[in-house]
Amino acid sequence: MRPLPGLLKASFRGIPFFVDDRLTHEAGRRISTTIFPGIDPDADDDFGLHNGQIEIRGFLYGSDYKEQEKRLRRAFEKPGPGTLVHPWLGELTVILTEPGHFTFSERELRVCRFEATFKKSYDQAGLLGGLFSAFAVFAAVSAVLSAAQNLFHTFMSARNLAAASFAAGRDRADATAQSLF
Repeated sequence: MRPLPGLLKASFRGIPFFVDDRLTHEAGRRISTTIFPGIDPDADDDFGLHNGQIEIRGFLYGSDYKEQEKRLRRAFEKPGPGTLVHPWLGELTVILTEPGHFTFSERELRVCRFEATFKKSYDQAGLLGGLFSAFAVFAAVSAVLSAAQNLFHTFMSARNLAAASFAAGRDRADATAQSLF
């Protein structure tokens, strides 16, 4: 199907649609500002790349526009990230951040308009792999600390045993010495 003038081809999870030739998306950094009482300057912390939102205004048209809407709605309802192919942004792995909005009108025959908001979704396995790596480091440090603590307790127990043996021997020697004198 040939696109109408001013519309460009796009798709989400393999379901084709058209978008107008405008694009709205965010880019930048995630900044957290902390304000302290009695101190004039604020503290800004950079939390990394902003996972900006991508707003799509799309169109489905043709004699099967209702079937196209059902397929796209099912694609929106699937959990997890999906592939968005956009004429300006290219191929991206995204996740739908809020439900898509579909609109039908009697004045626009064989047309369904929709709006959807996505954000980039990074490799979850890589993220979790990094998280698991952090847990592995934590577990290793915890194991070393536990071993050090056990060694310390063993040393202290041996020291206390030696001290107790020495005290018992001293007490026996004192008792023996007192019985002789």
